[in-house]
Amino acid sequence: MESQNRIMNSMIITIDGPAGSGKSTLAKSIADYLHYIHVDSGAIYRGYTYAVIQKIGYKENHQLFGEAFKFLSIPPEEFSLRVEFSKQKQTIFLDDQNITPFLRSRELTERIRYIADHFLYRKAVNKILKEISKLHSIVIDGRDMGTEVFPEAQFKFYIDASIEERAKRRFLEIYPQNPKITLEEIKKEIAKRDEEDKTRKIGALKIPKDSIIIDTSFLSRNMVLNLILSILNFKF
Repeated sequence: MESQNRIMNSMIITIDGPAGSGKSTLAKSIADYLHYIHVDSGAIYRGYTYAVIQKIGYKENHQLFGEAFKFLSIPPEEFSLRVEFSKQKQTIFLDDQNITPFLRSRELTERIRYIADHFLYRKAVNKILKEISKLHSIVIDGRDMGTEVFPEAQFKFYIDASIEERAKRRFLEIYPQNPKITLEEIKKEIAKRDEEDKTRKIGALKIPKDSIIIDTSFLSRNMVLNLILSILNFKF
């Protein structure tokens, strides 16, 4: 039993996949079931994006924001960003302020690409992720978790779905807050995001060569969750 506990305490499960595939919700459900920590890597990049915005502002549009960020060359070390967990819930702090509630705005989402594509910020986030993995068994989702960040992970999953299905899911999520949004607009945004993610110079979206690929286009969340838990239970 003691040997088994040591193995369980160092477990890393990665969930990669394109935007809107449901990987974050799935990762959280798996972590809850296993009593692991769900690490939302995207939220950490959002935290750094929020920090940069506080320093240089939103600018008139995200292109001008990107230009200002590149010109000023702001290093991640300039910000006191930290990640804490309480009852398996992730919280992002900037200095001593809990900034988690402010990280999901559309304006911030449009600007995150400039921070997520910056080598020094990716290095800073990956360092945080590595430190977390030394302290907890984790389930972590992203686009390069199983390829770049944790190639040594014991279990790697790649979650996919058609653009049509991902757009529908995102539409149902966004529409209550933004009734003017259309399904076609979201579909175009996702298609553009897919192209950007797959062609990024750093941290491009790839399928880990030893991952288990699951297409969720015609599967409910519970079906996907039960499938993955069955695989994990079999492997354990």
